Amino acid sequence: MKYNEVVNVDDVVLGGILDILNKSGEFKGTMTTLSHKLERRLNKNEANVLPKSASALRIVINRIINRLRTRRVKVNFKRSNNRVRTRIVEFKR
Repeated sequence: MKYNEVVNVDDVVLGGILDILNKSGEFKGTMTTLSHKLERRLNKNEANVLPKSASALRIVINRIINRLRTRRVKVNFKRSNNRVRTRIVEFKR
């Protein structure tokens, strides 16, 4: 990638999620955990484009959800049953 090339956040998140799934086959965790995993897998220019909050990352995932499903990735959003009711996202191939 060239320095002055415009990076689309949707493409970066889609590529990062697919990379995670290619290595492990599934992901289950919070948006914050997903954000940290994406930051570790992407180069510096792409990581700078990532949303800074978990709610912003959820908005991006909602935009790319159909693109994930056409690649046969199952996406599931749920809440844990504990007192805090943590929001969980799950991706499976």
